[in-house]
Amino acid sequence: MTNKVKNQLIVLAIFLLLPAFVFSKSEQIKILTNAHCENCKVKIEKALKKVSGVEEANLDLPSKIAEVKFNSDQTNPEFLVQAVQKAGYEASIFKDGGENKALPEHKDEHCNGQSKNEHSKDSKTKAKCCDTKIKK
Repeated sequence: MTNKVKNQLIVLAIFLLLPAFVFSKSEQIKILTNAHCENCKVKIEKALKKVSGVEEANLDLPSKIAEVKFNSDQTNPEFLVQAVQKAGYEASIFKDGGENKALPEHKDEHCNGQSKNEHSKDSKTKAKCCDTKIKK
């Protein structure tokens, strides 16, 4: 293959791939959840990452807010909220500086239906749930 042909192929590849980078509609939103433990965090992040178009999903457990970077050509904020809800959690779009509705405390089968405050007093449940190392 001659240098001229190689150069033409490189130019063609750049021409074809450039729009994907230049016109990519990458957006970021925050989703308020009712997660309360590492198990919740892992489940919510996995649910979000399964959605086509999600580039990153990171849940900050103390604030209960998931920051999600996504391609708006492939998904939308409402669908991301639904993905969290399908995973068994309450979720809403977080509004910086706006009014955010408080979500009810999460109760899950891994907590035997108890809230975090209830089961954190029970060392047997706590050991099985929130303090257990979760495989990511």
